Amino acid sequence: MNHAINQGYDLIDLVGGTDPKVLAPQVKQATDAGIMVVASHYNGFEQQLPEGITNDVPIDYLTAGKLLADWAIWKTDADVNALVIVSNEVYSTESMINGIKQEFEAHCPDCKARIVNVPVPEWSSKIQPNVQSALLADPTLNYIIPIYDSMSQFVVPAVTLTGAGDRVKIATFNGTPFVLGLVQQGSVEMDIGENLDWIGHAIMDAEMRLLCGLEPVDDPKIPFYIFDQSNAEDAGHPPQLSTGYGDAYIAGYDELWGLK
Repeated sequence: MNHAINQGYDLIDLVGGTDPKVLAPQVKQATDAGIMVVASHYNGFEQQLPEGITNDVPIDYLTAGKLLADWAIWKTDADVNALVIVSNEVYSTESMINGIKQEFEAHCPDCKARIVNVPVPEWSSKIQPNVQSALLADPTLNYIIPIYDSMSQFVVPAVTLTGAGDRVKIATFNGTPFVLGLVQQGSVEMDIGENLDWIGHAIMDAEMRLLCGLEPVDDPKIPFYIFDQSNAEDAGHPPQLSTGYGDAYIAGYDELWGLK
């Protein structure tokens, strides 16, 4: 950020979870110098941005949470007993938790969903024992919902070691390639994917509009894509980033930007 300020850039993009609150002095220094500071892929549509940020390019994390709940409700015929693993220090977590809660309240009020918070630095040491303890304590548990799919690498061993693979399924969000590999193997039942290349195009579109003095984009139209064993093969072998979503959006953005 200091480099951008010293070089007189027009816009600084805090992308992919970079927390503007941590950089508040630098954000103020940049905006005081006339530089736009945009948080992208950081917050849900309904979440407020920290003070001082020029604008955002949001992701519909609320809907992602709803989809996770919907999947479990559908697969269990509305008999969900889930362990939901979250990391509260990640700003988007609040939006996803709200989506999960809203969907259960609306469509499965008798479903059970216990939320366990594991801070990101403790994933490798706390997720597996928490999941193992929950599975051993409650034989009716039937879903583990780690809201960020990289958590799954610590959930799968817990399910395996407790012999709970037949009764307990894993549903998650992000579409990280190694987790899509776990979907291909059957260790993870479902992963809601987000195409990072598509997200990159959407961020560029939104920020170019800001730089040109156009109206900010409230909804960048970034889709989700559900991967399960029926279509996880489309992500490649081994799975690759931004693969399996099709490529129509590329031509769409080229046309939108007048490049073709």
